[in-house]
Amino acid sequence: MSLPTLTAEAIIFSINSAIRLTGRFRKAYADSLKAKRIVLPLPSFNSDPNETAIEFFFREEGKEFLGQVELLDQLHEKARTSQLTQEELTHYREFYRTFARLVHQSDDSHFVKGNSNQRMLLNKEEAIYFCKIRQWEQGTVPRSSVLQLVAGSLVEIGIDYFTQVPGALNLKSAKGIALKNFLQAMDSISFADTNEFKELTSSIVPRLFASAAETIAELSPEISGDENLQHLIKATSLGITKDLYARINRFTPGVERETTVHWGQMVLKSMIRNAGTFAFSHSSELFGTNDSASKLVAATGNALLAEILESG
Repeated sequence: MSLPTLTAEAIIFSINSAIRLTGRFRKAYADSLKAKRIVLPLPSFNSDPNETAIEFFFREEGKEFLGQVELLDQLHEKARTSQLTQEELTHYREFYRTFARLVHQSDDSHFVKGNSNQRMLLNKEEAIYFCKIRQWEQGTVPRSSVLQLVAGSLVEIGIDYFTQVPGALNLKSAKGIALKNFLQAMDSISFADTNEFKELTSSIVPRLFASAAETIAELSPEISGDENLQHLIKATSLGITKDLYARINRFTPGVERETTVHWGQMVLKSMIRNAGTFAFSHSSELFGTNDSASKLVAATGNALLAEILESG
């Protein structure tokens, strides 16, 4: 099994997987991203194996999961050559419990019986994506991008905004592609492993993501699927985010930072909603090439944000 490794795709896939679940299972998914123990809707499986048994499982039955999750690969390699620490063994055992349940499940265990209907469980692919994001969220592997730093928070936000439209946020849908362009813009921002950068990222990216998700969810499939809008979202999101980083870096945490990010959210929402609709309706008049038009619109958004903040 080979899965895409792009962080943007992992986030969208995970949001869509959680949305597919219902009620308490969806909440368990979101909670498990940050909890010490995994509490996922998976088939029943009772076992408390030792390190040798776990290593054997991933060497034989569960070898398809290797190469998919960085932390699992590290733990498995160490288990083969030396003894794991107690903390490492705890993580290794969690991976085993998660994936062994999926390997050993019976044909009829894809569903959990409820009072009124059957609720689907996570499958292997979805469990892998969950584990990828969980390792970034918990900081158990080095994070190399802005997205990986806040991936768990973005999944939770995405669940909130897209729960009412199940299936609309998969990687092939218009809304999924639109949101992917926003996430790819964030992923292109240079990552600095400093406390200041992490603090700015945690205060800026999730809030801009919420604004983008809210606005994209409101758009019709025709507009959100327009190629011009896809380019516009990527260019505008990147420009506004970089501008916000540069501006609020001058402020200590407080009202000035809060106000700056708030206006950044408002400008991004306006650009996606209004410029996107205009671009869809007047593409032949406005757009000669996607790149040049997107840069023009992005510059307009940055200029508007600068005018608001500097005159405030």
